[in-house]
Amino acid sequence: MVTMGVMDAYKDSLALDKIGTNAFVAAIFGCTSQYVSKWRKYGIPRAHRMYLELRFPDAFESEPDSVSAPKAKTELRAA
Repeated sequence: MVTMGVMDAYKDSLALDKIGTNAFVAAIFGCTSQYVSKWRKYGIPRAHRMYLELRFPDAFESEPDSVSAPKAKTELRAA
């Protein structure tokens, strides 16, 4: 069984929020909203994710700053 990391599932949850409600996404795939709700915890199944990335590319493009790793400061201060 392949498991996703917590951050990957969190990013998928954010993408689902951008796409719409669980019921809306469920209607696309002909499944229940409860099934889509589990994607928020365990991640979107690969085939469904590939379809959603093609249909809603904006939902997967950028990640919020709070999710990305902090950037190190590279500036040197003059003495």
